[in-house]
Amino acid sequence: YPMHQQPVFKKASWYTPQHLAVSERIAEKGFYIPSGMAITTAQQEQVAEAVHKLFSTYK
Repeated sequence: YPMHQQPVFKKASWYTPQHLAVSERIAEKGFYIPSGMAITTAQQEQVAEAVHKLFSTYK
C-alpha cells in the first residue's frame, strides 16, 4: 500500500481519501522485501539469498 492507503491511516479521524496517481503506481509496481525492527538475522539471510537467487537468474 502507498502511505495514503495504509489501513492504520484510513482508520484515523483526520484521514481524507485521496487519489495520488504517482504513489499508487509506484506501490503497484514496487519491489518489496521483508524488513523491520523485528526481523531476525536468519530471516535477513533468507531474504538476501532469495533476492540474490532472483537477480542471478536475470544476468
